[in-house]
Amino acid sequence: MRDVMKRLDDTFELWQCRYPFPGCCEIGLFISDQWVWRANGAGETNVEGEKGQYSDSFKRAAVMWGVGRYLYALPNVWVELDQYKKIIKPPALPTWATPEGFREIMKARGEQ
Repeated sequence: MRDVMKRLDDTFELWQCRYPFPGCCEIGLFISDQWVWRANGAGETNVEGEKGQYSDSFKRAAVMWGVGRYLYALPNVWVELDQYKKIIKPPALPTWATPEGFREIMKARGEQ
């Protein structure tokens, strides 16, 4: 969830989320002088049921904005891990898969 928040922070000047009812998250982005909202939901999880529900609904709502969707278009690569299973050197991303590249695409479309 923190990775999703960081991605929104890196990509958009203003964003917010709200939970109108349990299991539903709405994420709003400030685009062209107005708030635009997208939502999705999730059920309770087996681990930390209610907390997991809010976390999953947030991540699902972020996918509605395209956050993380690009991962499915990336090639599979092997990366070296340290003893704690942390990536030693992250693979390079294509420009379109970076926050800067996304902003360029949105400007070209006239959406930001």
